[in-house]
Amino acid sequence: MHKKVLLLISSLIATNSMETKAEQELTIDLIVNYSTTIETTIRIRGYDVGETDGGDATDQLCPIYTFDRDTTDEPSYEGTDFPYIKVTGEITWNQVGNTDFLVDTSVFSKSNEDHLLINGKPLYRYKDCPADAYSIPLHQIEMSGSSTWDRGYFYALKYDGSSYAKVYTPVIAHAAPNEATERLLSDRQNDPSFGSEENQGFASTTTLSAADVRRYHAIMENIRSVFGGYRNWHTVVLDPEGADLENSPVFELLKEIGFRYWDEDIRDNGWTTEKAREYSSCLTGSDPNGGPREAGPDFITHSLCIMWKKQFTGEDEYFYHQMLQLPVLPEGEFYHQWANDYGLLDSLYHEYFHHYQRAHTLDRVMGLDNAEFDFPERNVNVPWWWIEGAGQFASWYARDHWRDIGHLAYLNPDDSEYDGYWEELDWDVPAPNSGNNYSSLDDHIEFSLDQLNASFFFAASQVQDTPNKKNGLLNAAIPDDQSCEGWEASPEDGWYSGDYRRSYEGQNNCTYIIFAAGTQFIAHKSSWQVALREIPADYYELGFWGSVEKHLGLTELEFYSEFNALLRSVDANTIDETFAPPGWKIPGQDIAEVVNFRDISYYGKIEAGPEATFKLLLASVLGFLTPISPTGTSMESADSGSASAEHEMDEIMPEDNGKPRPYTADARAVAGQSPHGIPSHPLFALFILSGLIALFGIRRLRAISM
Repeated sequence: MHKKVLLLISSLIATNSMETKAEQELTIDLIVNYSTTIETTIRIRGYDVGETDGGDATDQLCPIYTFDRDTTDEPSYEGTDFPYIKVTGEITWNQVGNTDFLVDTSVFSKSNEDHLLINGKPLYRYKDCPADAYSIPLHQIEMSGSSTWDRGYFYALKYDGSSYAKVYTPVIAHAAPNEATERLLSDRQNDPSFGSEENQGFASTTTLSAADVRRYHAIMENIRSVFGGYRNWHTVVLDPEGADLENSPVFELLKEIGFRYWDEDIRDNGWTTEKAREYSSCLTGSDPNGGPREAGPDFITHSLCIMWKKQFTGEDEYFYHQMLQLPVLPEGEFYHQWANDYGLLDSLYHEYFHHYQRAHTLDRVMGLDNAEFDFPERNVNVPWWWIEGAGQFASWYARDHWRDIGHLAYLNPDDSEYDGYWEELDWDVPAPNSGNNYSSLDDHIEFSLDQLNASFFFAASQVQDTPNKKNGLLNAAIPDDQSCEGWEASPEDGWYSGDYRRSYEGQNNCTYIIFAAGTQFIAHKSSWQVALREIPADYYELGFWGSVEKHLGLTELEFYSEFNALLRSVDANTIDETFAPPGWKIPGQDIAEVVNFRDISYYGKIEAGPEATFKLLLASVLGFLTPISPTGTSMESADSGSASAEHEMDEIMPEDNGKPRPYTADARAVAGQSPHGIPSHPLFALFILSGLIALFGIRRLRAISM
């Protein structure tokens, strides 16, 4: 080649090399949200502008994100909505704006392809970077516009380089009682003797019949008699097709408990049928004064079940009208009325059981979904399989109690007024999730109990993938064509099936194995009382896995290991559905006899010994009560508002501006009751107190004389 040509090429290469080494300044401007928990989000600008395989990168100050599917320094996302952050020059950094939190730029680097990396993984921005930084999600964005993946999440970065991806690691963190805890204990939130119709709300559309209202109250009265009464349980029955005026009682209760109080439109304009329909859920909730750290001594929490009228007056539309293609019957007529009535009992039991579970978490977050893993003391970390699985025993409860509920008498052939309902039922039309040809509701309950008792066979046959495997029972099902062979339960099964934080590949539905069998495994390892009562009794203080370790002697990882081993300890080919290890099956006794829910040793419970009684009566005589926390420290009652003295449920009083005003424990004193429910009758209390003083004095004299 000609010498001049070689010199020209060498010159071009050198020039290009010099150009790539030119400095390129990246500007960092943090978003800092000073709330109860300070949150920071990194934004940058100064990166390369132009088309990338992830989309068009324009010159804007944008939050930057990592992608949870990336495993190398090369972006795996290809599409239109998440442009790559590329930097061709030599990076220099300039942090502007808020400098309370200095970004450690050493965590950033570049790939050979000029992708900006953090901890070796590529960075992206979102396609839109509006001037209002809070108009797009600052923690995570669900993937969209991809040609390479069906599913994924992008996570924003904090000032220290960590992402907002929630990562769970096994940890036992004890509670850190605070002002919100003290408030809930003062309100007796977790006291099963305190809840009643007086502090549990109910409201319905005016088109719901009086008979249906009585059905609801009869069921709830029976449920409370078994599982205890916990305050701040509320149910509304909405007619989703009704007029606003017809649903106005529903709106009044929603306003009273401050449901979605933070929604400006609802706060300013009130509720409508359309809005109530949009936000219908069971179970949902309301913290009208904000979360525990925001509200502090004014923290209140409610459970709310928004039901629809058709749950009382109609049947399962999907089963009858979509699957079976049967015509819709007129309101109040049923193919299987028994299924509607029993279904209502089952549903209310299940959702109230969640309220029971939540009551014993107090101010800690119950499940993993909304847990703050950077603050483990704020979370109980209850896995989804126990949250849902422990509430699957409606048939055990109903077996010994359904006859006590008056409107179910028509299903009892032994009732003196039985008029032959079962004999006239047309079994050519099947019922959902049911057997057939029943002659009593007992037959369906037995069918359901048999399903629950088959959970060990279901689990073992699934993990061994035997030819005789059982593919489902009641609310747990695994597709016929999915193999769970080799699947093992693990901490990942704390997340609900389908949750984006679970692994993407393979056997996601197999988590229904531990949903169906996990609670019964606990009973097998200990007792039903431990499985359903002792664990929630202790999980506020110890966390779920701390409570398991206390009662079973197993850490979280040991628990899963023993569960997995047990399912493989037998040959599923050689057992039938009725086989289960000792203690696994539903006992023959009443659930109320096996598990004494009403005598739960809840956190903060004051045992009724002579000394405790003496202190409480003394406080009543003096006209005040200073509660003592479980740690022995004084707990001041909240003193920031007032409430109706006539009605315990009046916990949210609307101000003139429509914002809720906190209810305080002082309202009970107005009503003649101390914050711990001790009658404020000084003369009577003084009489009892005198007797106790005399008793203690006599005992003291005897002790001295001996």
